[in-house]
Amino acid sequence: MATNKDKEEPRIQPPQQKKAQQEIERLRRIYEAREQRPPEGAVSVSPESEREEQEEPEYGPEQLEEETQEERKQPGRQTEYDRLKKERETEQKHQEELNREQAEARRASEAGESAEGAEAISGGAEAAQGAAAAREAVAAGEAAAAGVATAEGAAAGAAATGGAATGLVPVLVVIGVILLVIVIIFLLIIITLEVVCFQAGVSGWAVRTVADWTGLLPQTVCEALGSAPATSGQPGVQSQNCTQQQLQAYSQEFNTPLTSREDGLTTALKLCINGAINVRGSIFTYDTRYPTCNVTRGQPLCSPSCSHSVNSCHYGGATGANGALAIDYGLNGLGAAYAREIINAANTCSQSLSIPVKSVRCEAGSSGIVDCSSPSADHVHITLGACDRN
Repeated sequence: MATNKDKEEPRIQPPQQKKAQQEIERLRRIYEAREQRPPEGAVSVSPESEREEQEEPEYGPEQLEEETQEERKQPGRQTEYDRLKKERETEQKHQEELNREQAEARRASEAGESAEGAEAISGGAEAAQGAAAAREAVAAGEAAAAGVATAEGAAAGAAATGGAATGLVPVLVVIGVILLVIVIIFLLIIITLEVVCFQAGVSGWAVRTVADWTGLLPQTVCEALGSAPATSGQPGVQSQNCTQQQLQAYSQEFNTPLTSREDGLTTALKLCINGAINVRGSIFTYDTRYPTCNVTRGQPLCSPSCSHSVNSCHYGGATGANGALAIDYGLNGLGAAYAREIINAANTCSQSLSIPVKSVRCEAGSSGIVDCSSPSADHVHITLGACDRN
């Protein structure tokens, strides 16, 4: 049986009580979730709570105010309302704290991002400086490479110059050898001319005779040098017992050339004969054994003897002033046939050149005229018509 106290105590209607309990439960879950929030200020709500919050109707202050206006007028409801309001205010404070913490977290995050940006900018500046340093290093490397290339080019140029100098040495050696050979040949020629053209006495005469026979030294060479006479009219007087002044005095006295030579008519006739036959023996015009006899017309004034008689046509006769006017062609054992070749050529050249000849004959040394077929015949003597002797 109910008491008066039970009768006097107002009762909350079940629907209203259910709503109030749901609101209280929702607030409790929010408070518990706040108490268990992550350390950095982020609120973590479980998926079940989110779904319940989405399913359950949201009771804000306005709805709660509207629903409980009548209930607050009922006895005993004021205390419940105050409690709920206090919880609501507490929940709002927690929400404000949560918002503040979230704002501070956002500011801290933004500050961190700013710091990271500054660090990134600083890192970018350092990277730019590093890139500039790298470019400078590359430029320095290129300059060094260019220097090395220049040094290598200089070394290559020096090596090329050294190679050219090395290659030039053999050429200079060859040129030096050629010049040395030329000098040696020139000296041999000088020595040969000295021996042949300037040697006096019988040995000099023999050398000049052989040189003229063989054609190794034409008479014109010694004539140009002004040397002692060679085999056939080569100029140059070698005094044996007379000085040069004495020879000059004899040359004026006998009206003869100071140097041994042959008359121009004699030379012309001799050249014609030499061209007409194959000369195979010796040829004599003036005295080559005793050259001074050509100045004294055969008188042994400067020599112990002379090769021909006084005023012989080999000395120009008694009056010839231009040299020898006679030619002797040695047979040298070639016999009468060779002698007839010489005689025929002399007569032919005399007619063709209009150079008269006084006598063309075979002789045997100093014994006089002999038949050309005689074994004693040793030369063909030709006397020009200009000679006053025979």
